[in-house]
Amino acid sequence: AGQAKEKRGMVLDNDPIYCAEQINIPDNLGEILKAYAKEVIRSNPSNIYEFSAKYFAQLDQNAEEEEIGEEVSKDAIYRL
Repeated sequence: AGQAKEKRGMVLDNDPIYCAEQINIPDNLGEILKAYAKEVIRSNPSNIYEFSAKYFAQLDQNAEEEEIGEEVSKDAIYRL
């Protein structure tokens, strides 16, 4: 039942989803994806995978800094 495959260090969950209650969507997912899409269009990266990895790593770092008390403006998501 609980199958998970590892591909290049990332665990891919292959368990079937039977109902919407099994999916936990973060409240700010839409905002994050919208900002990401705008940045991809604006930057037009030659390697979208590398760009995406750097973008989300920076976003994660900003979130960690915010959690430890450093101020990160709400617009930081758009300035990565």
